[in-house]
Amino acid sequence: MRKTRAIILLTLLHAGVTVGAFLLLFAIRMDRFDTGLDSTFFERALDLLVVVLFFPLVHFSRLAPAGSFPGLWGYVPIVLNSALWASTLVYALLWFRRTRG
Repeated sequence: MRKTRAIILLTLLHAGVTVGAFLLLFAIRMDRFDTGLDSTFFERALDLLVVVLFFPLVHFSRLAPAGSFPGLWGYVPIVLNSALWASTLVYALLWFRRTRG
C-alpha cells in the first residue's frame, strides 16, 4: 500500500511541476513575443527542465495524428508520463534498498 501511495503522490507532484513549468515558460515567452529580445538564462533553463520532464511519453505522443488528444485529453500523455517516472523511481529505490542491505 505504501508503494501505491508513493507512486500516486510522485505522479501528482511530477505532473504538477511539469504543467506549472510549461505554463510559466509559455507566459515568459509570450511576454517577449514581439520584442525580438534574446531568451534569458532562466528561460533556457526552464525550457530544458520542460524537455526533461516531458521525456519520453509526451515527446512520443507528438507523433500521433493531429487531433488524437483533443481538449482535456491532452493531459493524458502528461499523466501517463508522470506515472511512468514515479513508478520507475519507486521501483528503483526499492531495488536499491534490497541490494544494499
